[in-house]
Amino acid sequence: MRVPNMVPVLATELYAIKVGLSFVLDASLVMLIVESDFLQAVEFVNSYEDCFALEGMFVDEIHRILKTSSNVIIQHVSRKANGVAHQVAQYSLRNPGLSFWMEVGSPWLMDCLKSNNSTLNVP
Repeated sequence: MRVPNMVPVLATELYAIKVGLSFVLDASLVMLIVESDFLQAVEFVNSYEDCFALEGMFVDEIHRILKTSSNVIIQHVSRKANGVAHQVAQYSLRNPGLSFWMEVGSPWLMDCLKSNNSTLNVP
């Protein structure tokens, strides 16, 4: 599957993981759990075997970044459990530039989080 600008979805997912890891580790945040609903991306990142896929350069770069921190977990979650991430991805496709929030997000993001928590029955 390809996104509208013809970049493979796997490459997009791996690039997003790479950029996110770089940002978080540069900000010196100590513990990080990365969740992705793209099983193949998670398997590539969690495997330290050579990746011969076209996206292997992203996997290699992620491995290089991960070597600098032992407090990173990358795990697969179902798309249903990853609804907020999907909304953030949709927002990113519509808005150029890098966006991030610390502590409190923008109103649309906070509404999305509240909606997601009520769907999952999380208080």
